[in-house]
Amino acid sequence: MALSPDLIVRPLLASLLLPLLSAGGFAAPWRTASVSALVADASGEPSVSSREALQGFLRQLDRAEDLYNALMFEEADRVSELTVMRINAFLESHRHLSGVDEIEAVLQARTSQLRDLRALKEVDRMLEEQQAADRYDRLSPERLRRQREQQEQAYRLAVELRRAAEARAARWWPLWYGSPLILVRCFWSIETGLLRLVDENDVDASNSAK
Repeated sequence: MALSPDLIVRPLLASLLLPLLSAGGFAAPWRTASVSALVADASGEPSVSSREALQGFLRQLDRAEDLYNALMFEEADRVSELTVMRINAFLESHRHLSGVDEIEAVLQARTSQLRDLRALKEVDRMLEEQQAADRYDRLSPERLRRQREQQEQAYRLAVELRRAAEARAARWWPLWYGSPLILVRCFWSIETGLLRLVDENDVDASNSAK
């Protein structure tokens, strides 16, 4: 299973993550000199350029997440689509290396989380538009609130799946990424009703200090 370039299906995403096209498809255009530079060296380990590429993918996924949080769906969709295309080519060119399946699982969980965040923010945007237009007779606010609660649960599950994938990949992550993987914990705030992700290492350090 791998990442598909068909990241966003407008107007409302049904899926962010689909099986990778093994025959190439979107991967073919990336089989150029720039992609060949990412291929691991003769030692059988990912090269420095491979680590830099992986770091770049995560930065772009973080950027897409920020854009979705800002309700900038069009730009976020564009960034997500392009990043998944590049990830496709990256995974195919590194398929022979040990640990690539675990790295792929992390990227899958990351994009799955992004998919559910987009769906959650889509509901938020619907709420804002409804309230601004005072269209309560066409779409019940209570129905939207229930829909948002369901989407929040789906997003929280996606976060947990991401954490599980990161835990499984912890052994390989420093080799591929160049630094240890920062695991996340999710905390649900009763006061604000918001889901908050924090660095697990920071939490452990704070508990030790107490």
